[in-house]
Amino acid sequence: MIEGLILKLVNAFIVNNLISENEKESYVYSLLCLIESSLTIGSILLIGFFIGKLLPTICFCFYFFC
Repeated sequence: MIEGLILKLVNAFIVNNLISENEKESYVYSLLCLIESSLTIGSILLIGFFIGKLLPTICFCFYFFC
């Protein structure tokens, strides 16, 4: 699902001459990693917020991802 949206976005970049066809795979991979990482961290922080432990969750994420 997410990959399909990213493919459409990257194809729009190519049609509008923002990137070349050779760069397509690297843009798809980079955007996919960025979005999946953001969703993962965002969901962890959201869970921490709902259980009332936002500060410990932020500390955990900081030390875990470092």
